[in-house]
Amino acid sequence: MKKYNPNEVKLLLGKAILKVTKSGNDLADFLKRTAYFYKYNFYSQLLINYIKSEAIACETSEVWTR
Repeated sequence: MKKYNPNEVKLLLGKAILKVTKSGNDLADFLKRTAYFYKYNFYSQLLINYIKSEAIACETSEVWTR
């Protein structure tokens, strides 16, 4: 998975917010997917959803390689 610098993260967050607020259906889809990521803050959930919307699990690479 690509690592993003702070400026890229800002840009991605802006795009993610626009995508989620585009329509009521987009917001509803986002809220359904956030149930998988209840441990993460709102901004992290936005980024997870924007970068990999089909994700159902999220952990560090160290956890996945154990």
